[in-house]
Amino acid sequence: MYAGGRPVLPHPDLEAVQAEARALLDAGRVPQPVNAWDRFALLETVMDARAEQHAPAHAAYVMLGVTRHAVPLLYRLRGWWDVSPRHWLADMEARDPAVAAELHACLTVPDPARRQAAFEALARRVTGDFTYHDLDGERQRVPQGRTGGPEGSLSERRA
Repeated sequence: MYAGGRPVLPHPDLEAVQAEARALLDAGRVPQPVNAWDRFALLETVMDARAEQHAPAHAAYVMLGVTRHAVPLLYRLRGWWDVSPRHWLADMEARDPAVAAELHACLTVPDPARRQAAFEALARRVTGDFTYHDLDGERQRVPQGRTGGPEGSLSERRA
């Protein structure tokens, strides 16, 4: 199976499997909406980067937002198969040149204001806007009588 992804010897059962695999690959994965927690994490990173725009750490905030949030969420949102980060630019240039230009600016522009603008444009492609929404988390009950962790309460450990 090392002959460029093709079997070395022909086999009648493999042709149907290969055709099915090619069809799945060409179709892409099912697009998934961005959940509230991922959206919140991206927005927080955008706002942190905006606040640090005049600090040396700005580039780090943008890189964090791009690599951990914006690009993986964009791939999931659009139903694209994931690729290695080193192939993001080439893959995006083939799929959506405008997105590739924004990603390129995030990675290479030395001016913090232009880098932030590119990052925000990329993030808007994922979130739609920058408004915060309430997260629908369930309230958690605090167990009664357990204040010291899994080992028991503090008074039980002291005895």
